[in-house]
Amino acid sequence: MEQHLAAIEARGPGAVGMVVGLVAEAGMTACGVLQQIARAGQDRHVLLRISYWARDVPVSERTGQWVRIVEDVLRQPSFGTQESWEAAQLASALAQTAHVDGQLRSDGAAWG
Repeated sequence: MEQHLAAIEARGPGAVGMVVGLVAEAGMTACGVLQQIARAGQDRHVLLRISYWARDVPVSERTGQWVRIVEDVLRQPSFGTQESWEAAQLASALAQTAHVDGQLRSDGAAWG
């Protein structure tokens, strides 16, 4: 999937959203692709789909890479704009889950 990401992104947010939906089924194996997509400044709806993936990853499987994806999604201006109740709820849930002692964890040490 990573090889074809540029071609998929050229087709627009609908195509990228479909890819997120497909690779999300792979659980933590999807981290590499989802991180690339989250960092690319995607459409809010694509970021919401990544948020749903992050929310559904069991706590015992979350790693530092998972935290970095959450951070990338939360930092995207398009995620919070236009902020919707759904986006606000997801942002709150993800931030609370990734939040340890006032800091987002990026090393994965607290997970598991």
